[in-house]
Amino acid sequence: MPTAARLVAFVTFAIVTYIATDYYIMELPEGTKVKWFREMNAVIGGIAAWRSMGVLAGQGYSRALTSGFRAICTILFYLLLTHGIIQMIKKAMKLLYDGPGDALIGLGELILKYGLLIVDSGPVMIVLGVGGALAALITEWTSHRWN
Repeated sequence: MPTAARLVAFVTFAIVTYIATDYYIMELPEGTKVKWFREMNAVIGGIAAWRSMGVLAGQGYSRALTSGFRAICTILFYLLLTHGIIQMIKKAMKLLYDGPGDALIGLGELILKYGLLIVDSGPVMIVLGVGGALAALITEWTSHRWN
């Protein structure tokens, strides 16, 4: 059921995801195409936050911080999985895998590769940490204000 807290979680975490994606793009190899990358990540981040943070809002501000961390982890999981599957399909269409098993192993390698880029990037981690905490607190405030 739509609530004000879920809507605010969607918007605030989508903004955090969009900003973090800007910093993440700087870490990608030269020549990587990023046409709709920011927008796609923002939508995925918003949906993940709607489903994870929006449900947990209203349980107190200290609990909101842990819920915000959970929301960021959920967002990262879905982003890495989505983009890993997209890259795996592109490679599979070029017949770079010998079979489905190799494609799944390749998916795991892609998720690990792009996940390590996130962890190695200080600005991305700062945006996700600070932005996620602020977004969680704003969502919690909204749940108390418009219950």
